[in-house]
Amino acid sequence: MLPTWYITYKDLINDNIKTFLDNYLKTDLSKPLNDFKEIIYYATSSWKRVRAILALETYLNLTWKNIDEIKQDDDIIKICIALEFIHAYSLIHDDLPCMDNDDFRRWQLTVWKKYWETNAVLCGDLLNTLTFEILSTINDNEKSKKLTNLISKATSIYWMIWWQIEDIYFENNFPELNIDLLKDLHNKKLENLLKLLSWLEYYFLEMISI
Repeated sequence: MLPTWYITYKDLINDNIKTFLDNYLKTDLSKPLNDFKEIIYYATSSWKRVRAILALETYLNLTWKNIDEIKQDDDIIKICIALEFIHAYSLIHDDLPCMDNDDFRRWQLTVWKKYWETNAVLCGDLLNTLTFEILSTINDNEKSKKLTNLISKATSIYWMIWWQIEDIYFENNFPELNIDLLKDLHNKKLENLLKLLSWLEYYFLEMISI
């Protein structure tokens, strides 16, 4: 069973993601675009929120704030939403037939399997760009630039794209794979998360020092 604090954090992040999307998607569009809104909600609704929860916990520990003090328009909430959107985008594309070709993720149909491949690609593209739109609204312009650069690096060819390229390569060239290469591939994925969190910690420390 998950600890109470984890559920509390997850509920807060889920509520804020839904509120953000409700506001972002409130404009009445054409029927195809209105139908597409369902895909966006589906694609962002079932994750574990590990990255956002760790970022939130780091922020609370460094600022000595209580979770009850966190508001919808706080920068930390924007950061949490951005982290979840960039993560959702990566998983949506990771599941595509041209990538890992997965039908299920966490016991639910993957986005492409439920809504077709084209819609999954477009949804992932939207969440990727929306991440940086959110980061651009952080109150301090200089901090917004630094955080945008940080997230960009985490999804670059030297991080997330790197291990995805290697993942696909070894799936198609399995005889070249050995236990050391497999360990290295998994370590890169973990390293991506740990580096991102360490950079966020530095960012939070810098934020509260001013």
